[in-house]
Amino acid sequence: MLTGIGVSTPELAAAVVDLEVVDGVVVGSPLIRALADGGLRTAAGLVGEFAASVAGSRGR
Repeated sequence: MLTGIGVSTPELAAAVVDLEVVDGVVVGSPLIRALADGGLRTAAGLVGEFAASVAGSRGR
């Protein structure tokens, strides 16, 4: 199962992925905001933060 409504930070993504019933998180609005506010590098950095947070959360 995927979720994404209300997941706006890497910390929230990690917390949601820790739930047994969630397999992944769809993140859209925070990335679009980062792209609009800071460009591609900012958005790419945020993708890295989300990925690291979720990867670090799995298996705890």
